[in-house]
Amino acid sequence: MNGNFELPFLAPGEDIGQEADPREGKDETNLCIFPFALLDSHRGSQTTLEFQDYIRGKNGDIVPRRWTVTSPEKYGLPRPCDEDLYIALMELTFRTGLAENQIYFSKKDLLDILGWTPGGKSYQRLREGFQRLQKVQIEARKAFWDQEAGEYVDRDFSLIQSVSWGEGQGTQNNWFKWNDELFESFRSGNIKFLDTELYWSLGTPTSRRLYRFLDRQFVWRDRVTIGILRLAHQHLGMSRTINKPHVIHNKLRASFDELTASGFLSQVWREGDCFIFVAGSRTVRRTIVADPNLERLVRIGLGHSIAQQLTSGLTAQEREQLSRRLDFFEQVELPSKRIRNPVGFIRSILQGREFSVPENWQQLKFDDREAVPNDSASFEQSREQWEAIEPSREAQERWEQICAELAACFDSHVIATWLLPLKARELSQNTLKLVVPNNLFLSWIGENASLPLANAISAVQLSCVSFYLPEGKEAALKIGSTGH
Repeated sequence: MNGNFELPFLAPGEDIGQEADPREGKDETNLCIFPFALLDSHRGSQTTLEFQDYIRGKNGDIVPRRWTVTSPEKYGLPRPCDEDLYIALMELTFRTGLAENQIYFSKKDLLDILGWTPGGKSYQRLREGFQRLQKVQIEARKAFWDQEAGEYVDRDFSLIQSVSWGEGQGTQNNWFKWNDELFESFRSGNIKFLDTELYWSLGTPTSRRLYRFLDRQFVWRDRVTIGILRLAHQHLGMSRTINKPHVIHNKLRASFDELTASGFLSQVWREGDCFIFVAGSRTVRRTIVADPNLERLVRIGLGHSIAQQLTSGLTAQEREQLSRRLDFFEQVELPSKRIRNPVGFIRSILQGREFSVPENWQQLKFDDREAVPNDSASFEQSREQWEAIEPSREAQERWEQICAELAACFDSHVIATWLLPLKARELSQNTLKLVVPNNLFLSWIGENASLPLANAISAVQLSCVSFYLPEGKEAALKIGSTGH
């Protein structure tokens, strides 16, 4: 095996970025257990939700867990559509990894994930959802699992810390930040996999919430027995005025049928005052695995199926080489903050592209990065040069128009990975000047996007787009419109 780390178990030409299940998402494990949103939007004037159940403490004592959700009357509690927004934001977050708490987004991409029709009403609905997720407060008493402490602890937290809602559709001014406590919970491993293809296919908020709760329970077991009132009132958030088991059973019957038809449940029945659920063929159990490389890839944000593909069947030498690359990526590239989409980047370098790791990289300081060999494409430019570039608003808007034209040729993930991160420095004499982070972007654009870009440039009535490296005074790549 040579130093460029090839992946012999991939078929020639196979794109590592195309996962078997592109809608694989994530869910924070504490937020699966108790609700943070109303189950019925008609109860919108309500400002407090309270839930409680019991667990056994470390010494075997019965300990109550309490979960209280509050929100200012002006905004009201999150609604079912806001719970969907949370799932969509988790999907976006783990596309880009966990290097940064500030997540940039395109409004259109977010609406696509949610399945909402683009338009004024949807954008307003989206903005109000962000506001409710920002204003809601959760008070957890022995109800928040602390991975480091290894026990349930007290936590007071919100979901979203801050939001920037820009005028345009692109990612330039649209971003949000998770609450620091919650984001730290993500990074410490309080994350489970979520089949979001299944989640979005479910027809009601009740089915979706039941799916998230049971999916959490099925991580370690095939069969779950739970009291009917406890499930309905403490974990699904149904009205406590519905307090007869047979009535609750009737109301949940459609959700049971839907989850059984999907293959998530194989059986469900009532036994006295309890429901018994048996996992179906579509239930995915993903417990902690022994391979540290797989865990590291998942923490960066790769889907489990791709991470598993990368780590299974490797020789000892290949595992060591993969580990070395991940060391370099996590300790050198991520702290440099030059990569806005770590997931897209890590997929590219593991796809078989040339990527040499300097022998003495562990002795390099960031300011000595010019010592990295020129054939290591992602490390040629310094953070200072890249971050000092201030995009021109007029030029950036025109670049976003071009990216919108390219939506017919590339999916949104490709555009977000390779095109939107570029900085539009200048629009002059009908030529748009763009700055790319490094040679890897130049290579990808030249190999994959030359003709689509030429057509898009023509569509927005420009003559040419020139691509520059951060330190470059001369264009490294020029693409003209099809009309020139």
